Amino acid sequence: MVCLAILTINIGLLYLFLLMNGVEAYRGKVTIEEYPYLGSLRYRKKESELAGSGYICAATLIHNRVLITTAECIKGKKAEDILGAVGSTYLQGITTTSLVLGIAAFRCHGLYKRGVSSYNIGLAFTDEDTLPIKGKLGYVPIAMTKIRPFTKCVGIGWAADTDVLSTHPIALPNYSVSPKTCYRRTRTIEPHDCMCLHLCMHLENG
Repeated sequence: MVCLAILTINIGLLYLFLLMNGVEAYRGKVTIEEYPYLGSLRYRKKESELAGSGYICAATLIHNRVLITTAECIKGKKAEDILGAVGSTYLQGITTTSLVLGIAAFRCHGLYKRGVSSYNIGLAFTDEDTLPIKGKLGYVPIAMTKIRPFTKCVGIGWAADTDVLSTHPIALPNYSVSPKTCYRRTRTIEPHDCMCLHLCMHLENG
């Protein structure tokens, strides 16, 4: 099993480090080609009526058949009621590279407590394979070393700067906060997406 370390994800925001070749990202729309591991969890019933209408929270592909999200997102939900969606830039609609997957099981961190930012980590295991597709589907690299607080990162999600979901993911650069500060801020940014999750990526230092 992939080892998990620590940074920050919000239910609706994926936070990534800005250490890629020393170049900082800029605010604006991004695509699945840039972030092929960006995905979401959705309510099956709503998705059967309109693709994209069942959005619950962001999820990140970390391994074949494994999505990481927040424990808050999946706690108390039945796997059979939820779908995982990956391989598409747009929240609404289905593309030729989209994968909509049944969820076989959920697992929350054993030390997670509702309403607390620590250990707010959840895994969703899909029914089918999620094999890489160049430029469309990939696994986020996981850091094996501890990342210092206040490391700059970029927030990515379909609700990155508004309470209303965007059909296109947005990147917000230059986040530089500790997990506790992230927790407080994301409650303000996205009242409906209120928890922080910790995830580390391994990125090469410029």
